[in-house]
Amino acid sequence: MAETSASGLSQQWKVAIAAAAVAGAGVALYYMTKSASEGDSTPSSAGAAGPAVINTKISAAAATAAVAAAKPAAAASTTPKPAGAAGGTSLEIKDKGNKSFKAKEFQSALRLYSEAIAVNDGGDKVLSVLFNNRAAAHVMLKGYAQAIDDCSTALGLGPDADIKKKAFKRRADAYFHAKRYRDALHDYMVCRAMMTSADKKVVVQKEDKRIDNLLRKVSKGEISKRAAAAAAAPADRSLPALNILQPFFYGFSRHANPQEAASVESITAELASASGLAAGILKCRRARALIAAENYAGVFDELVSACELLAGAEDDETKLHYTVALTWKGTFFHLRGQLKEAIETFNQILAIDDTNVEALMRRAMVYLDQSNPACEADYKRAAKLAPESPSVLYHRGQYLLLSNQPGAAAEDFKKSIQCGHTSFMPYMALSHALTALSHQKSAEAQQGGNGVSKRGKQASSVTLMQEALSALDDAAAKFAGVATVYLYKGQVLEQADRAADAEKAFKMAHKLDKTNPMPLFHLGAMALRPTKPGGAPNLVQGVALLEQAVKIEPQCGPALEHLGHISMSTKDYVKAEYWFSQVLKQAKSHAMMPDQLEMIHIFKESASMQAQLKSEGYAIKDI
Repeated sequence: MAETSASGLSQQWKVAIAAAAVAGAGVALYYMTKSASEGDSTPSSAGAAGPAVINTKISAAAATAAVAAAKPAAAASTTPKPAGAAGGTSLEIKDKGNKSFKAKEFQSALRLYSEAIAVNDGGDKVLSVLFNNRAAAHVMLKGYAQAIDDCSTALGLGPDADIKKKAFKRRADAYFHAKRYRDALHDYMVCRAMMTSADKKVVVQKEDKRIDNLLRKVSKGEISKRAAAAAAAPADRSLPALNILQPFFYGFSRHANPQEAASVESITAELASASGLAAGILKCRRARALIAAENYAGVFDELVSACELLAGAEDDETKLHYTVALTWKGTFFHLRGQLKEAIETFNQILAIDDTNVEALMRRAMVYLDQSNPACEADYKRAAKLAPESPSVLYHRGQYLLLSNQPGAAAEDFKKSIQCGHTSFMPYMALSHALTALSHQKSAEAQQGGNGVSKRGKQASSVTLMQEALSALDDAAAKFAGVATVYLYKGQVLEQADRAADAEKAFKMAHKLDKTNPMPLFHLGAMALRPTKPGGAPNLVQGVALLEQAVKIEPQCGPALEHLGHISMSTKDYVKAEYWFSQVLKQAKSHAMMPDQLEMIHIFKESASMQAQLKSEGYAIKDI
């Protein structure tokens, strides 16, 4: 399971992190209560120059047209421009408008700013102030579309830096109220990019928090859109990546799930002359032969066909084949993300035989994926019916581990091994549980206590870590040549701060199985962080290894995420957006925790927006 950072969400849109998932801060929307300030004063001609010309979402021609529309028709070039109905020059009328605005007489302020724009005797700089001020009045009167237009016109007139920043801020407010959150995010981020060290730290932090919260809002909107699109589109029933499927199937001991001895080819030859119940039995056997060969693509259809042919079974032997076919059909429903159908299939088996341990255990696994507390009762009943089943003990241990009960989980994994589980998975899980216990004892020691107690907990932590490594040594001895054993061993060695040994283990895992992307992912991740005091990360090597992992398995989510974070850290926002988009494209929503899904969307939206800002000449700086 991916570890989470305790640092919170703030600042994550600006800098990259190496973790695959991050804990978010509170989701309450922060929004400034003072949505519009008092009318702006006339800008100084000596105002500081702004950044390079950017896309202000209005063309120069459009700005000129807007200004022209506001001007009165001139009778002749020698005729002086008429004063407004309020009397005076543009600046004088603007001052009256400011007084009305301050007195909260917004209709009056709106009328006066419009008159000042019509007089237009102060040039583009003054006009930019007038349009900006009128936008403020529109915001207070909830005329958000008009406020957006006026701000865009002001920005198209080449205002001084201070007015430009106010126009972006005011337009951002209007976009927000109009529920155009992505446009609001853009303008707020431009405002943040225009901040300097002269801005008070508390103001900068406030703006950062606003952006954090708006990024979350935009991301949630995208998640909702994605969910709606997925609901309307044909369901994605593809299976997970092979590196996920392999350990999943290894979790089932062959005691209750013996492998099909015959080859796929020989069963296919028999099927050519079979029909009815006999064909159903052969199809069930062929599905199991495909599973044994790790050729999972056609298994589900084979099981569906087998169940249809065997549904009318009457003799006990054929009924047994029918139950086996249903069991695996329910399992593949689970893997395809069809959780409701998986539950229904296991219920169908339990209606035939309510003591079927495999159906209880596998239904519990689906409930666990649904975060349904009913999983606990199913695990307990399965363990009561088959207290020495290696598969039940292993899977209940997984549930206990996920429920933050590593001690109880370790006992189940040990018993699963003692009862003769036929794969290496209980050893891996035992090592994981012992490592978690080791960290638990280390944390307790850090919390204090008297000297004897503290030393005892530290010693216990070391012993537990040694036991975790010993479990992996036992697995390597019993299952020689299995790459996954070395992959897990490398991870535990890393946590024990034995980087050199971890690297050797990952290299051995890659040597044994070049089709598994995870050894390359871990080697790449190691290259990206110093393993020795004073050491430096090897960015080039790390990226090359991660890209190689993705080349082997395009659905390698951890590698895709790391590449996204690296691209963020190097300010290659276009590439970062691509990598995070790939994570979302490859991920199945049911297989990704909601918080993780939200964080990937946040990173993707941040990358997208910062890429746009960069193209417009803006960059957000740490202040």
